Amino acid sequence: MTLTVDGREDEIRQYAPDIDWLANSYAFVGGVPNEREIHDLDKPNFRGCMKKVKYQADAHLINFIGLADQGYGQSVIRSAGDLAFSCRKPTIPPDILSFNSGQHYITLPKWNSLASGSIGFQLRTYELDGLILYHGSKSATNETSDYIAFELVDGHLFLIINLGSGHVRLQTTASKITEGTVWHSVTLERMGRTGTVIVDNIRTDFSTPGVSANLIIDEPIYIGAVPWPANDSTPTSFRFPSTVWTANLRQGYIGCLKNVRLNGISANIANVYDEQKALVETGLH
Repeated sequence: MTLTVDGREDEIRQYAPDIDWLANSYAFVGGVPNEREIHDLDKPNFRGCMKKVKYQADAHLINFIGLADQGYGQSVIRSAGDLAFSCRKPTIPPDILSFNSGQHYITLPKWNSLASGSIGFQLRTYELDGLILYHGSKSATNETSDYIAFELVDGHLFLIINLGSGHVRLQTTASKITEGTVWHSVTLERMGRTGTVIVDNIRTDFSTPGVSANLIIDEPIYIGAVPWPANDSTPTSFRFPSTVWTANLRQGYIGCLKNVRLNGISANIANVYDEQKALVETGLH
């Protein structure tokens, strides 16, 4: 093994006659998850910037950064924690939005995920309840309309999804994620009727009922809330499925979101904020 640092090389050789190859189940870059116990390792995770992180052996070349940035479809690489694909210190943190009222939202174009797709984001909040994301028709009903939502209820993250032939309401966390001091990473990957939600490296699988395997929605994605009236007694043009509790209670998200990704591509929510001028703030608050 040869290690080269700034042009200087150091070589390590070890004689191991009974070993034909080395096998590892995981390789970690930048640190290791808290739940993995590794003996003789008491250093904190790396804080800083890396580039051109690659693994090459014989004909195999793995570009860690490129694959991690692509997300869906490149499952050999997983990313977690407070990670950004840039190395700069702007006056306002990139692509971070603060929702402060629970009544305001931004919209993104519809999710092109007829047969498959992915959604990812990171959240940080003190609030136990709130609608994080809703994507569905304006007159959604429980069993015949396509919709998908993420919401917080009592500090736990729930996914609700319906492909038109029955809904699934899935609790994706075993403990509350609303301590307000830690960024929590969320990734949804769907292929037809089956899918996976990963929250902080904890995986939960799901399968929707019925025969429908396509998600057909023409409306935009709402982040933070939906356009319901401020007065609870005022009727709204939206009809929400009863399975999305916070939408029916008109209780939007209060907290911070960043790194929103659709099908592995950054949604650039900071730019969306600039265009829509929503009553939402950029940066951490």
